[in-house]
Amino acid sequence: MSCGTCRECCINLKITSDEEEEQARIKKWVHSEGLKPAGIACSSMKTNRLANGGCSIHSEETKPKLCSDYQCLFATGNLGTSKKPFRPDNLGVIFDFVPGEITTLRILEVRPKAIEQMLFKKTLWSIMAELDKENKDYCLKWVTYDLIGKETVVQQIKKVEDLSISKEKK
Repeated sequence: MSCGTCRECCINLKITSDEEEEQARIKKWVHSEGLKPAGIACSSMKTNRLANGGCSIHSEETKPKLCSDYQCLFATGNLGTSKKPFRPDNLGVIFDFVPGEITTLRILEVRPKAIEQMLFKKTLWSIMAELDKENKDYCLKWVTYDLIGKETVVQQIKKVEDLSISKEKK
């Protein structure tokens, strides 16, 4: 699936590494200090994103591994739709899975109040229903980043019943 003109991950994800080789790649392509804070656009993002879209280093073999490996749930097709309203730049939320012992669904709100929208709620319940069908243990981790890129966990739950987002329509 194509990202289209969406570049929310290029702006809203923190890019860093403890590995020397990966740090060098980040310094070369992403940010001169070897760390790209969340909320700051990657320096390799094309400025005219609507005309050409995207990443100027997408085809580079030496780009950072995180950039090569990362895909949100929309890009992987795991939202069950390829419709434009569900793309992170339109939905205002990035959904992705964080590797670990338990599947962690990370919810990153990239536009204020996006999680209050009905489309977000329906999307979240749909993802959770799929995980339930697969009988997977999972937890939800709803995060935000402050102006200096520090992650704040707004809510982390292991049971759907504990989710503070109502299923009700507004």
